[in-house]
Amino acid sequence: MPLVTLQVGLSLTNVASERSADSECVRFRTILGLLILLMGCSANPQTSKGEPQIENGPNLHPAARTGLRIDNGINRGTGYTDALGTDHNLRYIPITITNDSTNPIHLQIAFSKEYEYPIAFCDAQFNVIPMPKVWALDGGEITDRMFDELKHSVNKPSVNKTLEPGEEFVLAIGTRYPRAKNCFVLPNALFVQGDSLKFQACESRIDQGGATDPQLAVGLKLDFNRGESNESCMIIPCGQIRLLR
Repeated sequence: MPLVTLQVGLSLTNVASERSADSECVRFRTILGLLILLMGCSANPQTSKGEPQIENGPNLHPAARTGLRIDNGINRGTGYTDALGTDHNLRYIPITITNDSTNPIHLQIAFSKEYEYPIAFCDAQFNVIPMPKVWALDGGEITDRMFDELKHSVNKPSVNKTLEPGEEFVLAIGTRYPRAKNCFVLPNALFVQGDSLKFQACESRIDQGGATDPQLAVGLKLDFNRGESNESCMIIPCGQIRLLR
């Protein structure tokens, strides 16, 4: 009789031990699950409702530290004959520049009188010119007067404009090159040089050692082809902006 009592006592002790072990196992799994959940939340931070999510298109170039926003339009083209009888091709893009800051911004754009093509691409020269707002409008007819006024842009390829807060400035920027040469050069995008990392594959003629703050300097991307897909591209400096306090 005492032997039976001992066996029952041992059985009850084993059951209690097994239940205690199961409880510890459940507690451990619960803690482990909470840790995994916390790690997952910290690895995937959520954007607050008040924080905007901005996606910039390929031709929208905001200057993050200046407040100047540049919207480049679709490339257009035509041809004309100047007063000397020389035939030219003309390619241009409409551009809208907006001052999104709370301070006036002075914009200066200036191009060289002539540019050389990339090495071994073409032996001709071409012009890059700022063009009046009328060239940037949709649905307008190109008149002889508009062509006649281009000579002023060719002779003085520069723009100086102060934009007040919220003000928009519309213009076109074009390239002019000989029609006899099968060497197309197309303006692609005006941008603040702080955004130039988007165009690292292009030949750059920007002096990286210059004194101009890259966030305040302005550049232009040009594309080159011989009638098919673009074969090369180039970045040229073309001005600067100045924040007026």
